[in-house]
This record gives sequence, structure tokens and C-alpha cells, in this order.
Amino acid sequence: MRLLRREGQAALESLVLLPLFLSLLTLVLGLFLLAGAVFLLEDRLEETLLCLSHRERSRCETDFRSFVQRSGLHHLNARSRFTKNGGRWSGLVELQKPWGGSFVMRRDLRTPLTDNR
Repeated sequence: MRLLRREGQAALESLVLLPLFLSLLTLVLGLFLLAGAVFLLEDRLEETLLCLSHRERSRCETDFRSFVQRSGLHHLNARSRFTKNGGRWSGLVELQKPWGGSFVMRRDLRTPLTDNR
């Protein structure tokens, strides 16, 4: 009788602990993926600023928006703004944190690029 009780208890524990473990693993992996996407977003922001200095604005902004969509960062309500001050482009990206607040990235091109037209 005790053997059956132990087997039942082990089965019950596995029914409870396995989903808990899998959900925690999914959460941790999701956070790692999100951190990687934010890291890539910084690189993409700099690439977009370089693109803006050589190509038309709508094409560069569309490429940036499609990256945000593909990477899943649109779930964080990513908002971007690109402005030109003289010959320099600057970019701002704001991400809404899931637990409240926001994370803001600002980048600008340190040296003005010459127009190649």
C-alpha cells in the first residue's frame, strides 16, 4: 500500500513540478532573446543613421520598422524618431518595459558625413 502511495505521490509531484520548471525555463529563455534583440536594435539604429545620410528617409525608416517587427520588439511598443540637425542625423528609440517604465536609446553620428551626390 505504501508503495502505491509513493508512486502516486511521485506522479503527482511530476505533474506539478514539470510544468513549473518548463514555464520558468521559457521565461528565462524569453528574457535572453529579448536582451539579444535589444542589443541588435542598437546596431540597427546606428546602421539606420548611416543609411539616412546616404539614402532617402522613407526607405531607411521602413527598413528600421520592419526590423523591429521581425525581431518581436513591437511587443514593447517600440517608438523611433529620427531628426536631422544641420548635417548630422540623430535617432531615438523608446521601448516600454513590461513591468512599467521605459528604456530610451539615443544615438547620433559624431562626425557629419559628406553628401555623395
